Amino acid sequence: ARVAAAGFSDNPVPLLKGKWWNVPKQVHKVLYLDFENMGAMELKKQTFQSGYIPEAKADECRANLIMKDVSEFGIDFSLPENHQKILDMIEDAKKNEGIPGKAVDLLVIDTYTGLVRTETPATPANFKDLIDKIRKMGIAILITHHANSGNEIRGLHSKLDKIALTINISRNEAKDDGNLDEQPCFVKYELPRYPMRSELKKPFEIIFDSNHRQWMLTDKEHNADSEFTLIVEEYKKLKFGREAICQMVGLGKSS
Repeated sequence: ARVAAAGFSDNPVPLLKGKWWNVPKQVHKVLYLDFENMGAMELKKQTFQSGYIPEAKADECRANLIMKDVSEFGIDFSLPENHQKILDMIEDAKKNEGIPGKAVDLLVIDTYTGLVRTETPATPANFKDLIDKIRKMGIAILITHHANSGNEIRGLHSKLDKIALTINISRNEAKDDGNLDEQPCFVKYELPRYPMRSELKKPFEIIFDSNHRQWMLTDKEHNADSEFTLIVEEYKKLKFGREAICQMVGLGKSS
């Protein structure tokens, strides 16, 4: 919802105030494929979208946030003979949903095990081939996956070759989980495939504000501007120029 809202609001609501989690201010199309939450799609929309979608442009924004319940297919989409079904959904979203002709910018796969129809740690060899096909189309991919009781991602390492960053979100297992607005989640960056300063990698806590329907940092000391400075310095070390950095941090050239 936050990604789709970027092009429809003068001042999009930050995903997390105090963190520089940003996207370029332009129109984005998001295709969200839900492989396991049968019948829960409308509830998820009501709970987690409205806090980030501008009221004045709600219809246009929601049209570019395409959520499909594909849990009833019951097939392993990682198999080569099924790759085209995913690619067809991407093409259909481009042609027939939201702004006609606007390509999909972000594909969300929820969850990995729902996509490949397995709960075992084994990674289908063709999964990486499917991801490569989608990345070559210029589409970013967000894959959600469940951890086990030890907070370890099942079969994680074997499927990370093509993934830029893992974000581990967990709860305190010593306590009763309760509702999202009753107990914070812990966020930790893991296995980045590019340089990331230790200051940026520090774990932090978030909690869902059910009144505003937004995610909040529990620690108010975080400062998005300070984090922005660290990110820009890292990109400069990697010899990126101003225009490229502006694009990556979600700012216009003159910002």
